[in-house]
Amino acid sequence: MKKIICLILCILMLVPALGSSFAAEKVFTDVRADAWYAEAVYWNVARGYFSGTSETTFSPNGLFTRAQIVTVLGQIAEIAPEDYEEKNIPFSDVEEGKYYTPYIIWAKEKGVVSGKSENEFAPRDPVTRQEICAIFMAFVDYKDLALAEVNPSPVFADQGKISSWAKNAVISAAKAGLITGDNYFNVNPKDNCSRKEAAQIVKRLVESLATATPEEKPMVVAYMNASTQLTMSEFEYIDVINFHPAVVSHYAAPYIHDVYSWRYETMRETMYAQNPDIKVLFTIANNNLQTFERCLYPYENLYSFGDALLAKVKDYGFDGIDIDYEFPTTPSLKANFVMLMEYLRKGLDEMGKQNGKDYYLTMAVPGGAWAFELFDMPALAEVVDWFNIMNYDIYCNRGYALHHTPPYNNTLEGMQGASVADDIALYVSKGISKDKIVPGLGMYSRRWHGVEAGDNTALPGLNMPGQVDTSNIHYSELIYLYVNRNGYTRYWDDAAKAPDLYNAEEKIFISYDDLESVSYKADLVT
Repeated sequence: MKKIICLILCILMLVPALGSSFAAEKVFTDVRADAWYAEAVYWNVARGYFSGTSETTFSPNGLFTRAQIVTVLGQIAEIAPEDYEEKNIPFSDVEEGKYYTPYIIWAKEKGVVSGKSENEFAPRDPVTRQEICAIFMAFVDYKDLALAEVNPSPVFADQGKISSWAKNAVISAAKAGLITGDNYFNVNPKDNCSRKEAAQIVKRLVESLATATPEEKPMVVAYMNASTQLTMSEFEYIDVINFHPAVVSHYAAPYIHDVYSWRYETMRETMYAQNPDIKVLFTIANNNLQTFERCLYPYENLYSFGDALLAKVKDYGFDGIDIDYEFPTTPSLKANFVMLMEYLRKGLDEMGKQNGKDYYLTMAVPGGAWAFELFDMPALAEVVDWFNIMNYDIYCNRGYALHHTPPYNNTLEGMQGASVADDIALYVSKGISKDKIVPGLGMYSRRWHGVEAGDNTALPGLNMPGQVDTSNIHYSELIYLYVNRNGYTRYWDDAAKAPDLYNAEEKIFISYDDLESVSYKADLVT
């Protein structure tokens, strides 16, 4: 709380403005004293966030631009513009030497705002009401804060007009009281934001920061197969990487044939430079389960195998072990696997006592009730830090175009009862706490061919017969080549909280995860 109080006190002393600054007693001829926005206008002018459009006017109905919004937020964050003057400008339409240029560089670098395209920022374009919500909530996220909710259940008459990418931000801003509806309960998301509206929202934002609390962000866990070429260059937002560099061999001790651990060493410098807090776990088992199981018996093998895994962690500096043993083939080894995990837990804890480091032990598990048939889940819950539930590909081979990884139930009759929410609810009902559950997010798509649009014009193709394609398209490729491009239209199923793409001409249906659906999955375990 001291940090936030200090932030607000410092804000009161800010002097720079978007032009000349005005004293608190400045009076504008076009701002009536009894206007609903008058207090906010003079509050902002006194702090230097806004200036007048002349010595005597404020132009309350004028538009608020993209350049102005990032400049105001940069001032609230108390950034030093000179720290960004020597940095490369990420957009071709942002000129060097403009008052807003260092603030745009800062905002882009911190993820507060993105461009209108990959190369253009459009600094003079006005911001819409939904855009200002998205940018302000991204700023709150950048500050790792959670705003207090003053309106827990906002409802707007025109809520359906909010763009899908802005829906969460608009609702979050409304919950925090940053925006309200008009006299007809409309939020008017796509209307341009006027200067008077912006002044009011900025004032509410700064006041909300005074009571904000540190935000507990969901943990992001990624699986990375070291046998593929590692071209990933962005580790900033990943908390844990399950790194799979080796295969299991039952022919001779120590049972691990190390193939690609050297790639961890080559990427380590880049990884920790981008994210010094990232954790990397040594992952094993998923490529040869039957061979893995042969290391679980007799007991001598089990302990020798455990020692080999612990040695890998120590030799390479990994932060723990992840076992990707999702589908056991030998039910009689259930107790043996628990013994291995208990042995690993003990060994990691002993290493931690020696060097003061925290080590993690995790495992991949299937969604659905069969996890509790295949594993002794209560016993494993005592030793693992969390379970990575592989709840995707829920629907792939049913002969219908369905959401393959829906947060909530699909809508096709007879297909209900399988979703990420159902999997997590089952785990919780069996005594597994939410803080030990990481829901799986398939960063790839599933595609069906020969899918007719059907009668549901809001969700064409969904639940219709089709032939599933065994290939998949990675999320990054989807964004640049498919989502609302090349004949594919994005649709949103509000019941399942899942997106899909449909190409009417090609009769192709694509199911995938995006930021909106992922946010609902994260909410399930928070």
